[in-house]
Amino acid sequence: MEQYLYANYHQKVKVCSQIDLQTTLNYFARPLPVTFRFHGALIEDSNENVKAILDEWKEILKNWPDSLYGINRKPQPIAWMGYGKAWRLGSGQVALRDAPADSHLGKLAAWLRKATAYGCVVRQEEASMVPVALLSAVEESKNTKSMAINVADVCASPGSKTTQLVDAFLANGSSGVLMANDADLKRASVLAGRVTKACQLIGTKSLIVTHHDATKLPLEILANKFDYMVVDVPCSGDGTVRKDVHSRKEWCPSFGASLHTTQLRIALRALACLKVGGYLTYSTCSLHPIEDEAVVAAILRKLKGTVTLKSTQHFLPSLKRRPGLNTWSVVDDELTQFENMDEAREKASQPFKKFARRTMWPPDPGENFNLERCMRILPGDSDSGGFFVALFHKNTSIPLSSSNFNKQTKKSSDEQKQEKGIGNGTFMTASPEMIKFHEENFGLFKLSSCDSDTMVARSRKPKRLWSMTSEAASLATTPGLRTIGGGSLVQLNKRKKKVPNFET
Repeated sequence: MEQYLYANYHQKVKVCSQIDLQTTLNYFARPLPVTFRFHGALIEDSNENVKAILDEWKEILKNWPDSLYGINRKPQPIAWMGYGKAWRLGSGQVALRDAPADSHLGKLAAWLRKATAYGCVVRQEEASMVPVALLSAVEESKNTKSMAINVADVCASPGSKTTQLVDAFLANGSSGVLMANDADLKRASVLAGRVTKACQLIGTKSLIVTHHDATKLPLEILANKFDYMVVDVPCSGDGTVRKDVHSRKEWCPSFGASLHTTQLRIALRALACLKVGGYLTYSTCSLHPIEDEAVVAAILRKLKGTVTLKSTQHFLPSLKRRPGLNTWSVVDDELTQFENMDEAREKASQPFKKFARRTMWPPDPGENFNLERCMRILPGDSDSGGFFVALFHKNTSIPLSSSNFNKQTKKSSDEQKQEKGIGNGTFMTASPEMIKFHEENFGLFKLSSCDSDTMVARSRKPKRLWSMTSEAASLATTPGLRTIGGGSLVQLNKRKKKVPNFET
């Protein structure tokens, strides 16, 4: 990102005041502090290894002088997350990595590597913790609580928010399902391993991991399915420049404009999957209004009262935030301002011209969308990255026959392979013959001991078996849902023994 382009862009668009802009630019020049949160369920675990790791953490804090400052400053709790749940270091990643082993920071680095490997802590950027913490606060505010809560993270990779959902909604013994989805098969596979480990640590098998383009989530299966949803959409990432130096040079207004339509389609699709009465967070790590408030306004305009944009002021009260924007300017990469789409289509520079859509401009004066209810987090607010969050509540069911959902789009190569039976295959309930074969040939323990769960397999010649709760297995084995993992992987065929074809 060219700094002058970024500064001039934000001045032109009026994203924040001149003072806040200068503060933001100053923070962007500093390394992003390392932040982490404890795996909530493990803090109370009686496991001796967990106790040893927590005792070591307490000892590190006890011996750390309060007088040190700068990168050697004593770790500080992130207050809005609840005391002791999450922490912010004084150093960035490079200083932490290069710290002398016998220094306070070096000892912390060694402890952090060990605690992360065991699963006691999750490295996660502070602002990224907000969407799930917000949904958790909503649930805690309810007078009556359900033990069967279905939650979903529709753009889940790399999985930090998904593991936070595990803590927030599965650690209390919920009998619901957590669905983690990603459009990229390789990312989804890595995600499955990471989140499955988090679930195994707290003893839950309610997870399923799916591989779908989030703009094409199968509504015939998922419509009105989830109580809470996290929708952290792909974005231009101009709020992440403190940790991604390459984005400083690559960012331009047209990058965000190119993602606007996809972001809107993902959010609309997710809202169709939300239960009536459910809550959804729409978030980006961008400060670009076209990716933020413009998408929120377009949602409210298209869904016409079926969803409400909720205020977040009474949730997470110690979190410093800014209100959303009700008006903004739309400019191209030359920072030329345009009053409407027609003017931009005629006069804007490429590639912005081809990306221009009517939904990118601010609402008309008569459209009272209360966009100030959205949440903006600037880097100077809590020494974090830039972030945007909007909280939606679903009032009534969304007609799936509307033009928002029935458009035909070209199928991806992955989708075409799925239809031909190539790739991941379909999950199915494991037959008694499958289970017996694996017990006799590969089993280290009796798989039938998982009698309270459902065993599932990916094909009729399974090299792997998963143990899931009946609720998760029921969803995972639904035809048309591209499940790639979940629950607990209880059997892996590592021997070169031919697996027979089990007919169902």
